[in-house]
Amino acid sequence: MKASALETRTTRQAHWIWMILLGCPAAVLLGSYVLLALHHGVWNVFPVVVHENGRYTLTETIFYFRHFVRELPVNTLIAMALGMLAGLHSPLEQGSSAQSGKACRHAGLAALLMAATAITITWVQYDRNEAWTELAQYRTRDELADFGSHWRYHLLHIVDSFLFCMGMLLVSRGLTNAGGLNRRALGWLSVLGVAFVVITLGFGSPLRALTDPLYLAHQAREIETHRLLTLCPALACLLLLDLRLAASSWLPVVNWRMIWQGVAWIVLATLIPLWIVWRLREVNIGSLAQRQTGLWQLAAAHHFEHLLDSVYVTLLSAWAYLSLMRRRTSANSP
Repeated sequence: MKASALETRTTRQAHWIWMILLGCPAAVLLGSYVLLALHHGVWNVFPVVVHENGRYTLTETIFYFRHFVRELPVNTLIAMALGMLAGLHSPLEQGSSAQSGKACRHAGLAALLMAATAITITWVQYDRNEAWTELAQYRTRDELADFGSHWRYHLLHIVDSFLFCMGMLLVSRGLTNAGGLNRRALGWLSVLGVAFVVITLGFGSPLRALTDPLYLAHQAREIETHRLLTLCPALACLLLLDLRLAASSWLPVVNWRMIWQGVAWIVLATLIPLWIVWRLREVNIGSLAQRQTGLWQLAAAHHFEHLLDSVYVTLLSAWAYLSLMRRRTSANSP
């Protein structure tokens, strides 16, 4: 097969992957909106109270800034890890440094602006102490405060995100475009791993995340929501960057070894929610919620609660990825 035909075929494969990674989240959001509309008997759900706590409308749930601030430490770690994982086998060695530099700056500034805006709004709407309380992971619900509890509520979700992203990236790289192992990315991933362990131990009581039914149920919901609505769009963005910045770097054949390695990582990640479901097999999940309503309605509203997280993780992971690959390109330049 000629090189041009190979490039065309691989580009088509990459576009299909990109469309699936964006199409699935879009379908989930549309389905969630329709479900909420049918449940409440109205088609304009935005002014309707849908949040689990019984206070926030759909619009307020989407722009739930104090919750976004609460999620910042977790989302920052996940986004940085995703960017480093994307850099493990990247085709951007020959990418345009000018283009990647511009995209890198824009993504980084946008992520920083989102975080600063949310912190400022929380500070003004409540007070300085409340903003720091959210960042310090005290709150899982607006009215509860327990140091480090929010981080513990995401412990298995963070591990699942790492394993799932590793698998998805290996599969996409095996189908489209991959580079050799980037040891700089491997080093940064080790740093992030150490940071995760240190932070987890610092917040204390990590075993509660593995034993308490409320913690387990919350983490199962986080895994479902973030896999579909946070990680998939971020992965789509990273693949799009590869398509735009490294169009000349293609695999001549499908790398089945890399694909099967990726599938193994995804299966390993999926054991986490399956284990949670098994642990909760005799628990009344609905009774753990703040407001007694159907699980499908809870899940639908929760999907919209994390839309800001999705944008932030996408932007920050793109910045981390491009920053890493720009340094790699510079280091390889004569």
